[in-house]
Amino acid sequence: MSKLTYQQICENAAAEISRLIEQGTAPWMQPLKPGASTSPLNAKTGKPYRGLNPIWLCLACQPDPRWLTYRQAQALGGQVRRGEKSHTLFFWQFAHRRARRDESGHIVRDEHGETVWVRHDNPRPLVRTFRVFNATQIDHLPPAPWATTPVNPFAVRIRPMAGPIHSVVCWTT
Repeated sequence: MSKLTYQQICENAAAEISRLIEQGTAPWMQPLKPGASTSPLNAKTGKPYRGLNPIWLCLACQPDPRWLTYRQAQALGGQVRRGEKSHTLFFWQFAHRRARRDESGHIVRDEHGETVWVRHDNPRPLVRTFRVFNATQIDHLPPAPWATTPVNPFAVRIRPMAGPIHSVVCWTT
């Protein structure tokens, strides 16, 4: 399996969006259901993905917004089915933190005994790739606590005069 670069991932996402537009379809528009989560999120941490990652995941049009790495799935008691394909995502780190140290090199602690941290900016961003699987590709995971609907990045909000919102944007800001 070859590693994709960030530029290749962006080009693939743009090509997929162009293909869908040329087909005249809008598979990213889905009805809003009460209690449904629409942003791709990490099933273990509950945090939504950011940057290009949610757009890329939404283009997969999976019915469940939960995504996990292979190891996260194992930690939750799940098993990725044989032959399932993963999606490459990117983690950008612009800064890191280190424990503050005194003149003698000992870690500085606050009045509660907690370590005092200092932020250090990286000279250039650190980029790491990781691969995720959708919850529908993993056996033995508990079901989502909400009703799932396919997630898509470019849905338009449409509010009729006397009705609910029919579509919702996939990602959060």
